[in-house]
Amino acid sequence: MAYTRRQFLATCGSAGLVGALALRSGNDAIAASASAPTTTPPAPASIDIQPIIDAALAAVRAARLEPGRYTRWLGDERAKRPGGAEANTYGGVAAANILYATGHFPRAADERAAFVEAIRANQSAETGLFSDTTHSAFHATANCTAALDLFDARPLHPLYGMHSLIEPNGIEALLDGLDWVKQP
Repeated sequence: MAYTRRQFLATCGSAGLVGALALRSGNDAIAASASAPTTTPPAPASIDIQPIIDAALAAVRAARLEPGRYTRWLGDERAKRPGGAEANTYGGVAAANILYATGHFPRAADERAAFVEAIRANQSAETGLFSDTTHSAFHATANCTAALDLFDARPLHPLYGMHSLIEPNGIEALLDGLDWVKQP
């Protein structure tokens, strides 16, 4: 017995995979026990996430200091945090990710270059690692290199400080050295 894709998928939903496979294999005895729905179930209700996107874009605008340079802290947190009103690597990287994810990524060459320059400014020439006052160097480096990739750019310097991770047992040594109880 031949089934359309819709019939097969509807059967999977009501009879489970075993019932669906029985139908595909032509085993009518098992297939008869599966009661396939005669109508397509209603589609799940859609959710309008535009208010979330609008709020994210408003936060990016509020954090912007100049092209490519953003603070991390908004509102009252700016005053509470040391350097809260200053440009912050993490703020710039977060802005780039939000703009990319919402379809508002900068297209103008000068703004893209400003982002790249601001991100690269926090890379150490000696270690190749990026710095951020609120995260570890490995975390900051991962975020910065990923954001640079969005701009089709790379770090200026090799990531020397991560070379130990490619040595035998390098990752294991890193993981063994983490405080899994207090700082997972």
